[in-house]
Amino acid sequence: ASASAPANFSGKDLSDLDLSNVDFKRANLSGANLFASRLVSSNLAGAKLVRANLNGAWLMGATFAGADLSGSSMLGLVILGGQVKDRPNFVGANLSGVRMIADLPGADLRDADLSQANLGVDIKNQGMGQMRTDLSGAKLTGANLREANLNRAIMTFADLSGANLTGA
Repeated sequence: ASASAPANFSGKDLSDLDLSNVDFKRANLSGANLFASRLVSSNLAGAKLVRANLNGAWLMGATFAGADLSGSSMLGLVILGGQVKDRPNFVGANLSGVRMIADLPGADLRDADLSQANLGVDIKNQGMGQMRTDLSGAKLTGANLREANLNRAIMTFADLSGANLTGA
């Protein structure tokens, strides 16, 4: 792989691997199976993760600047730590039940499924400060936030038009 020819892992099975600190910048991971993989501090800036399986993945400190995660699946315990400066694309992503701690201002989560997601303060980590998700200015139009924990999540100027907030 090189800057002019990024790596292509499209459709590959990368499940249960420790891919921590790997540079996947602009790599094509569309449809890849990353189930239960460790991607701690990995660089996924500009990566294509369309319809990728990230269920149970550990993504603490991973860089997602400009990544396309549309239609991807991130069920279960997924932690996105660190600030994401360029807006990632989570349009139509399945994030139901996800535990997310992330700074995602302006993220595109239109039509995403965030039902039963935990985006609020994590009481277990209070010694480390208030661990919560920042979705300031995020696009949540049509998103499913049914029964999501939004306790102290930052959603200033977020667009919740047509979002399902039942029981949130």
